[in-house]
Amino acid sequence: MKNDNNNVLNNDELFELIWPGKKDAISLANTPSSKNLILDTLDSFSKDGKKGSADSENMYIEGDNLDVLKLLKKDFLGKIKIIYIDPPYNTRKDTFAYNDDYSKSKKESKQETKDDNYINKNLKNSQRLHTDWLNMMYPRLILARELLSDDGVIFISIDDNEHANLKIICDEIFGEDNFISNFKWNRVKKAPSLSNSIRTKYEYILAYYKKNHFKLFGKASYNKQAPLWHLPNKKQMLTFPKKSIRVKNDFLKGYYGGSYQVELFDDLIYENGLNKNEVKIEACSAWGQEKILKYINEGKTFEIKKDLKTLYYDMDNKNNFIAPSDIINNEECSVKSNLEASKELNDLGIPFEYSKPTNLIEYLLNMVRVNDSSNIVLDFFSGSATTAHAVMKLNSEDNGRRKFIMVELPQCCNQKSKAFSEGYKNICEIGKERIRRAGEKIKGKMPILTHSLDIGFRVFKVDENCKN
Repeated sequence: MKNDNNNVLNNDELFELIWPGKKDAISLANTPSSKNLILDTLDSFSKDGKKGSADSENMYIEGDNLDVLKLLKKDFLGKIKIIYIDPPYNTRKDTFAYNDDYSKSKKESKQETKDDNYINKNLKNSQRLHTDWLNMMYPRLILARELLSDDGVIFISIDDNEHANLKIICDEIFGEDNFISNFKWNRVKKAPSLSNSIRTKYEYILAYYKKNHFKLFGKASYNKQAPLWHLPNKKQMLTFPKKSIRVKNDFLKGYYGGSYQVELFDDLIYENGLNKNEVKIEACSAWGQEKILKYINEGKTFEIKKDLKTLYYDMDNKNNFIAPSDIINNEECSVKSNLEASKELNDLGIPFEYSKPTNLIEYLLNMVRVNDSSNIVLDFFSGSATTAHAVMKLNSEDNGRRKFIMVELPQCCNQKSKAFSEGYKNICEIGKERIRRAGEKIKGKMPILTHSLDIGFRVFKVDENCKN
C-alpha cells in the first residue's frame, strides 16, 4: 500500500486483514447516498440557546452515520480537523443497530473462507461477530478519512474485543506511518475484584494523523527556558544587539569550546544586567539570525546561565507543553474515570449509560491546537453528545470558536428503560437535551465571559424517522 494511502488498493500481495464482505464494505463507502439532509428549524436551537432558530454553526444530525458521512462530503470534504468516535465495542452482549447492505448469511460467510476446517464449532459465532463489526466500521472509517483535513486527527475509543482488528484496519485506511499512539485511558479508579482472570482498568484510544504530522500538546511543561545551542545543527555566526542578553558579569572574547563549539568575537560588557554592546557569537545554534532578531523584536531577551556555552531563551507560555503521555489518567493529566461521566449526567438529569467523561474528550481536543481555536469537531457515534459538551466547555475556557457536528442514529429507547419512562423516545432526544442543558449550565457559571458562546445547534434529519 502506498504511503499516501489515497485509497484502499486491491492487490493480492498486500499485508491486510481479510474477512467475508470486505470488498463490499469498500464498495459501499464509494457508493453515493440517495438520501438527503433536511433542516428541522423547529427542533433547532439558536446560538444563545433559544428553540426554533437555526443561526448556530453547530450541527446535530439524526440518521444512519453511513448515509450522513456520505452527505457531509458535499460541504465538509477535507475540512474536519478532529474526529472522535466511541463506536460499539462488540461485546458478546452487543446488538448492532447498523444494518448495512452487504450483510452475509452464516452460510455465505463460511463459503467465502474457502476452507471449511477453518470455521470449526468454536469459531463460528466469534467469526460472525467480528465480521459484522468490521463490515460496519470499515466503510465509515474510509469516509471519515476523506472528511479529515490534511492536518486532521482521528481518535477512536475501543476495548479489548476489537482493539487488534481496529489497529490493523486503521493502518490500512490511514496508513501505518500516520499512527500516533495507542492511548490507555484509566476508566475506573479501582478495577472490579470479582473477575476470575484479569481486573481491567483501562480502555484504549487509537489516534491517527490524516497526512501532515505536527506537535501534539500534553500537560504544561515545568521548563520555562530552553537552550539556544543545539546539535547536530551546523555552526553559524550570529549577531546579538545590545541589551538582548541577560548577564551577570563581563565575558572576554575567545573560544569557549564545548560540544557546540562556541566562540565569542567581541568582549561582552555587562551593564545593569544586560550586554551593553552588540556581540557576535559563532556556535551550533537551533535558531538562525532571522529567528533570533524576531524574538528580540518581540521584546524578549536571552540569558547566559554560567558562560557562553549555556545561552537560553524564554519559552512561549502558550506553547510551553510537553508531548502527551500514552497513559491518560487523573494523576498524569487530570482526566477522570467513568464514575465522573455518570456524575456529570446525573447532575444534568440525563438518563444514559456508558458515557465518557467530558474532560477526557477535552484533553484529546486540546492536543490539537490552532491559533484561532476554530477546529471543526465531528463525532458520528455521538451517544449522549459528550463531545458536544466538551467542545462548548473548552470554548468557554479558552474563548475558542470550535464547532461540533454530532451524528446519531435515532434508535428507539427500550420501553422498560429509565429514559423511556422520562419521556425520551430515542437516543437523539437524549443527546439534544444533554447539549441544551450543558450549554445553559456553562453559560450560567460564567455569564459575562460566555455571552458570545455558541451553545445552540441546527438539527438535520436524514429523510427517515425512527421506527419501533
